[in-house]
Amino acid sequence: MGFYSTRILPALLDMATSGAGTESLRREALAAARGRVLDVGFGTGGNVPFFPPDVVSVVGLDPNPGVEKRAQRRIRAATIPIELRIGAGERLPFPDASFDTVVTTLVLCSVGDPAATLKEIRRVLAPGGRYLLLEHGLGEHEQGHQAEGQQRLHQRDRRARQREDLERRTKHRQRRARKPAPARRQPQQKRKAQRLLARRQPHLERLHHVAALVTGGGEHGCDQTERHQ
Repeated sequence: MGFYSTRILPALLDMATSGAGTESLRREALAAARGRVLDVGFGTGGNVPFFPPDVVSVVGLDPNPGVEKRAQRRIRAATIPIELRIGAGERLPFPDASFDTVVTTLVLCSVGDPAATLKEIRRVLAPGGRYLLLEHGLGEHEQGHQAEGQQRLHQRDRRARQREDLERRTKHRQRRARKPAPARRQPQQKRKAQRLLARRQPHLERLHHVAALVTGGGEHGCDQTERHQ
């Protein structure tokens, strides 16, 4: 993780997604949440104060480990159990039908593959579950420097998430490369031959011993005969 991902990006997220207007939108979007909730793109935990009483538990998922420090402050202040997990929306690390509600707020604009993320959200939703969505984009009056600044922020956010995903995959491959390769299994026929040889080994040793005695005794007898003549 770089300095941008751990320090700058979380602070930018808080600045860009806070304010009375955004908080009102969050409260409205999350009003229908209930049961077990998955918050994809949890970020610094901006949704935490607005989960309604019908919510039993929350799992927050975010690809950036750098948000944890800020997110934990809100998690500790929450009145419901919240677990923060690191992962990507395109590959949700949960079984099918795991959640009653899935939430994405101000997230889909920055994921690498929105279609894959939506497919995964549908997979983890329980029958009759709810998907609550809050997104933003450029309004018809947003032009010039304001629009360019917003686009640059989105691009930086997406590049940071892509770098983090690449780092996770690289570390996973390195861990797998360090593991010793499993011993190859010997062919079944060869293993049977080895077991048979091990069982017969004592018999073969006794035969060799008898053969040596017979051969030694024969030579000794010939020597006696020659001396007698």
